Amino acid sequence: MDEVARKASVSKRTLYDFFRDKEALLIAVLNKLHEPFIEQLKLLERRSETVLEMILLLNEKMMESPTWMCEDFWEDMKRYPLAFGCMVEAKRSFVEKMIEMLKRGESESVFISDVNYDVISLLAQQQFNKPEPSGLFKKFSPQEVHDTIFLIFLRGICTNAGREIIDKFIVKKRYKRDFSTATE
Repeated sequence: MDEVARKASVSKRTLYDFFRDKEALLIAVLNKLHEPFIEQLKLLERRSETVLEMILLLNEKMMESPTWMCEDFWEDMKRYPLAFGCMVEAKRSFVEKMIEMLKRGESESVFISDVNYDVISLLAQQQFNKPEPSGLFKKFSPQEVHDTIFLIFLRGICTNAGREIIDKFIVKKRYKRDFSTATE
């Protein structure tokens, strides 16, 4: 709290006028960080032609700031039960949204129809619960492991039309990456 007060150029007493303790401050920060994510989700929902495109773009956006992949972050969060509860609730809400998106993808014919999407969401949750890859994957970055599992997972539930969308997305992403590297 001393450091936060110093960086905010206020006294520690003033800080405690707004936040009763560290956990209250943490919850306020988490809520503030969650707002742009919700807005981004709404924006992607309006601008995407299919839910698959929305999922691909959302994943790309989430990987720009992969705090959720940091094991230390989750360990630190466990020391603050109310804040951790907020994170668990946000995750639960996101999983519900994910199931909704998967079912929408089925109606858009980009995801196959003979899949239990509740099981798929549990698998995705399990992946999010294991932010650090096991020792087998230590030579790869957590992002590389995530990207690989994510794409295999999506391809596995896609129809041919969905796989075409993924392939086009990958080509565009590779082009952007190669073009930005060439211009640096």
